[in-house]
Amino acid sequence: MKSSMDRKNILLQIGEDRKKATLLRQRMAGQEVEISDLLENPYQPRMEYKKESINELADSIKKGGLIQPIIVGVVESKYYIIAGHRRVKAYQKLGIHKIQALLRDYNVEEFKKVSSSQTLIENIQRENLSHLELALAFNRLIDNGTFRTYADVANGIGKSEIYVKKVMSLLKLSEEVQQEILKGQKIPLDVLETIAKIKDDSKQMEAFERFLNNELDAKSIKMEYLSEKPKPKNNSIIFNEKKRVVSINLGQYKSKDEVINAFIDFVNKELS
Repeated sequence: MKSSMDRKNILLQIGEDRKKATLLRQRMAGQEVEISDLLENPYQPRMEYKKESINELADSIKKGGLIQPIIVGVVESKYYIIAGHRRVKAYQKLGIHKIQALLRDYNVEEFKKVSSSQTLIENIQRENLSHLELALAFNRLIDNGTFRTYADVANGIGKSEIYVKKVMSLLKLSEEVQQEILKGQKIPLDVLETIAKIKDDSKQMEAFERFLNNELDAKSIKMEYLSEKPKPKNNSIIFNEKKRVVSINLGQYKSKDEVINAFIDFVNKELS
């Protein structure tokens, strides 16, 4: 009797294992999920989706179908989109209620890291994030522990560390300038990097608007807002009447000729 029960339990266990294996294969190979069950990824770096881009993708899917399933993270029985936000929006535009998805099970911490890096890399490879959106996304990846340094970010996304540093410098832009950029303004990285070096927020906005009005480029912004003003050379030459000694502050001058000319000017003024 015991042997019969053991055999039955073994067969039940085998059946259960096969069922789990089949479900696992289905999840890994892809299955249809209800779009209404999908939740937005809270670690998605994109700020907005351009209507034209979604329309083009919807037309492509309508003609040729979905080429690649979306990736969904299953966290505590909730379905979050990791990669494929644009595809989901295109399906919604087409009025389709189910989409092919690859399901991946994660705990909360795993999901934070995987979803952030996966989504960011996908978007960077498509080159459809603005420089500022990239800066915000890089910063989020460092904050949530996905990466620790700029070098880690560079290695993770396949870009140079110099590029990452330039992009991250945009976080020094004022809130007002950032909001204008996020509205869709296409500004070259070198221009934004230069504006970000301006310490005064109002001057940043002024330089930004003048660039938009085609009054300035990166070089002229640097010349006008960042070039050091020549220091006044007041009191660089002092005559002490009591000691009858002339003191010259040589640090004010760049060459011997400048010193001589300044001294001649000083003497002429004293004699006039």
